[in-house]
Amino acid sequence: MEDKDKCTTCLPFEPFDYINTPGARAAREAGLVNLAELPEGGKGIVERISETDHDLDHLVRIGQNPAFVKGMEVTVLAKSPNSGPVIIQAGGSIYDICNDVASVVWVEKTA
Repeated sequence: MEDKDKCTTCLPFEPFDYINTPGARAAREAGLVNLAELPEGGKGIVERISETDHDLDHLVRIGQNPAFVKGMEVTVLAKSPNSGPVIIQAGGSIYDICNDVASVVWVEKTA
């Protein structure tokens, strides 16, 4: 797993406003939530990912995150305090994803 202290997407002093981006507004209007907002034990079906190339490049790094695809079921197993990593289960595997990544994966809640 990559060193999160060196990950430019995860650094807390370079925040990106996922809440108020046009894509986020459209996702919320469609009734979606992002993985960072799901509670522990919450489940959802992936519907979309933030449109920014910066985020998509980070999401597809082999060995760090699942290949989030539309229709994938995701379960939040645990959340760290203070916007820390989110532990998810997807596709039969468990992943430790940073909060910034969890914030750009939009799901339809199922539980």
